[in-house]
Amino acid sequence: MTLHLSIIKALAPLLGPYKADDIFEDWLELTEATLRMLPEHLTSALLHKHIAEDPDDVKALWARVKARHGVTAFQHFAKAFQALLDTTDTYRDALGDVYMEFAHANEASGQFFTPWDVCRMMARMTCGNLEVTVRERMRDRGEPVTIHDPTVGSGRLLLATAALLPKNLARSSWVRFYGQDIDHTCVRMANVNMRLYGLNGTAIWLPTERPKKFPVPPVSRKQPVP
Repeated sequence: MTLHLSIIKALAPLLGPYKADDIFEDWLELTEATLRMLPEHLTSALLHKHIAEDPDDVKALWARVKARHGVTAFQHFAKAFQALLDTTDTYRDALGDVYMEFAHANEASGQFFTPWDVCRMMARMTCGNLEVTVRERMRDRGEPVTIHDPTVGSGRLLLATAALLPKNLARSSWVRFYGQDIDHTCVRMANVNMRLYGLNGTAIWLPTERPKKFPVPPVSRKQPVP
């Protein structure tokens, strides 16, 4: 089965009272919250032998989704989350494929995601030998290379660019990935994809203004070269 179809199969039983895009939105929010809290939960489990307590906003999210779909829905959300994790052996935007096929992209705003193979071609044409560029910047200026997509969608162009690099270099703070979009769902998908693949970056909702500052920590000058 195509990987994104396994996610759709896990979510499809929830169709009925709610539309596919509502189901996708709720699952996406849960996925983002889970990935966001994962480092804190793992650290707490290692240091204190128990999972850290979720902040109020995450508790409220779980309560809202439970009230809407019922507790049994979490089984389907969990299966979809596991299926998403199974897609991350190589760079691929399964999340965007699910959005286009299951949750129905916003056609009114001309929303159509660039096919993955085209993204890879565009990344190679735009960035050339990115690994050489990154290492030269590290050596000559001690500064990171920044990659920015002003219409980030699900972040697949950023993923295609990261695929040009060895994974340890793509995940280092010597490369930063930025994105913005007018669609809140797209911003959330891009952030989930960056977390899934361990990229150092962020996407923000910014429909009309130029980004003044992205909330990404500065590179340490003492960071070892990957």
